[in-house]
Amino acid sequence: MVWGICAGYALLLALMTRYLDVRELAAQSQSDLINHLWSLFPFVLDLCFYGVLLQMHGGASNAGVFVLYLPVIVAAMEMKRRIAWLVAVLAIAIYTGLMLQGHAAHFEHLSESFTNHLSGMWLTFVISTLLMTWFVTQQRQAIISQQKQILKLRERQLRDEQILSVATMGANTTHRLATPLSTARLLVDELKENQAYEQGLVDELSAQIHVCHQTVHTIAQQVRSHQSANMKLVAIDDFIEQTLQYWWISRNDIRYQLNVAPECVNYVLSTDFNLQMSLTNLLENAAYASLANQQDEITIDVSVSAQQVVINIDDQGQGIDPKLLSQLGQVKVASKSQGMGMGLALANATIERFAGQLQLFNLPSGSRSQVTLPCQALALGH
Repeated sequence: MVWGICAGYALLLALMTRYLDVRELAAQSQSDLINHLWSLFPFVLDLCFYGVLLQMHGGASNAGVFVLYLPVIVAAMEMKRRIAWLVAVLAIAIYTGLMLQGHAAHFEHLSESFTNHLSGMWLTFVISTLLMTWFVTQQRQAIISQQKQILKLRERQLRDEQILSVATMGANTTHRLATPLSTARLLVDELKENQAYEQGLVDELSAQIHVCHQTVHTIAQQVRSHQSANMKLVAIDDFIEQTLQYWWISRNDIRYQLNVAPECVNYVLSTDFNLQMSLTNLLENAAYASLANQQDEITIDVSVSAQQVVINIDDQGQGIDPKLLSQLGQVKVASKSQGMGMGLALANATIERFAGQLQLFNLPSGSRSQVTLPCQALALGH
């Protein structure tokens, strides 16, 4: 009997090894039903082996009936919840079959107390199997969820480290650009004093240098100031209008259609300059995608639902490659042909810092950038 139990456990381990070898191939080429059958096969064969072995050595009255626990434990620890419960039910069914066969064969010759003892063993097996399967599968699911959360945090930490390095580089670049821009402004002033120059070209150069100077000055102010001190509550409709005006100064070659739900005037959200820049990056991506597809319009829809403001920015581009959808928003992805790259990664990081979410979808005629941010209703006295 002992050798039979060892052989059965060795058989289970061998079948499990074989299952793990073919599992990946089956997952790629077969349906879920066949995958489940592959998962069940080692346990069904092992339980049947134990059932036959017990039947030949006293059936349910054999003290070695505990071996039916082994496949149940392994399935609960290694397999999906559905497979684990199927194995548990099969083990209970085999034990019940041994009990019924024993009653039909020779249990009637045993004393009533021993028969009650066997019935108690069966009931104990059923209860313990169900409880063990439930507890182990719950713990396994909790561990898997925790591992996924840890992996997600590691990915976010890596992304934040990359963004921090980019931000540091940007701050250094801002510092290095300040002096050349000042020198360029002086040269433009000297050029204006010269009679031999083209007024239009010099004016255009002067305007561009002024824009660069203002941008560098704004970024430098934001770096020197504490971000939490600059956070403020702004009405949703005002925030959208201010962001669009800021973006429209440098992007007047495209039209936009703005649809703001009436209830937005009754809600405010916490914002700062970085969040405004994040939405500006998304608007810039949408404009780039539309223009690349010979279109000149984007649509912005703003609504409020369940204490959250939802901002949909729809372009009329060629859409996003499905293979890139799961990677967009990470620092490593840069797809300039679709108007996305580092700006999208920075926007995603900023939106998450405000407890928001950025999602990208493909539409029949273009793509959608959906921003979800928490908001709160205005006080009645306001």
